[in-house]
Amino acid sequence: MPSVRIWTLESDNDAKVVRCLANKLAKHLHLRNISVRTASKKDIPKDRDKGLVIATQNFLKQEDYVIFVIDNDGPMSRHQRNQESSGDGPKEYLEEFSERVLLELNPDMPQKNVDRERYHERISPDVADHVLIDRETLRRNNSLRKLGNVLAQFK
Repeated sequence: MPSVRIWTLESDNDAKVVRCLANKLAKHLHLRNISVRTASKKDIPKDRDKGLVIATQNFLKQEDYVIFVIDNDGPMSRHQRNQESSGDGPKEYLEEFSERVLLELNPDMPQKNVDRERYHERISPDVADHVLIDRETLRRNNSLRKLGNVLAQFK
């Protein structure tokens, strides 16, 4: 059985989301004989440059493959995006959109309640539990389609 470690370098929440979605993708793609494990930001050694190489070598002693995932909304990507333009990513969109929805449904809601109730990245693993993986989802979501294509290579 091939084993894959998916390492999300920027967030511990992302590791939970990726594990959930990767397992759903494997099921949808009928990849029954694949083991998916994740690593996260907490697994990055102190000496980032040398440590990443050593940590990757250690993971490859346990797994057949290591996949690195860079979060489009993570600090590294956001920094680069801000250098190029002032565009927001999906996380910022969800935060702003959920705030607009809350205010539309509850026009008198105090701002502190809006701030508490709107989308926050910490709930992303719970949101991932509710994502349906099917052909239509994969057609519309480039990132999920790419991850599915990569996982399918490990049959």
